[in-house]
Amino acid sequence: MSTLKNLINRELKKQNLSRFELAQKTGYTNIDKGLRVIELFCSRLIDKNHIKQRLKNALNIPDDIFNHAVNETQKRLDREAERHFRPYITATFSEGTSPGRAGNFSVIRLSPEIQSLSYEQEIQHVFERYKKQQAKYSNLKFMIGNGFKYYRNYKETLIFNDEGKITGREK
Repeated sequence: MSTLKNLINRELKKQNLSRFELAQKTGYTNIDKGLRVIELFCSRLIDKNHIKQRLKNALNIPDDIFNHAVNETQKRLDREAERHFRPYITATFSEGTSPGRAGNFSVIRLSPEIQSLSYEQEIQHVFERYKKQQAKYSNLKFMIGNGFKYYRNYKETLIFNDEGKITGREK
């Protein structure tokens, strides 16, 4: 259970409130919807309808305690996402080409072992995979990308032009 869920459960118990009453205190008249929104925030930190602030206020939790629980939950979510991450490439297209139309060309899954290569070999391998996929769909004019993004790890994305030169980074 997340740190945030533990905090909420402790506060509910301390204040002798049910989850139903919590949904009401956060302003929901549709209790089922309120419970779903609260659960979504507590488990995935998705802040629909400003539920983060509404929860904190409804339970009268001090900022530092609430923020600590949220930060610890975010760290757990990041660790989980990083553990399940697999590198991949997405093609970038000229304006007017929808990703849906691009279909199988738009995402190229890579083996996690790619990261055991030297940086230069890794980049070369990624570019070769992009060109191979591009060649596979070369008969479809709309499928020719104008570069690609390489999602190298959970927190790093490299942006390439069509010649395989790195043109930017995203973190």
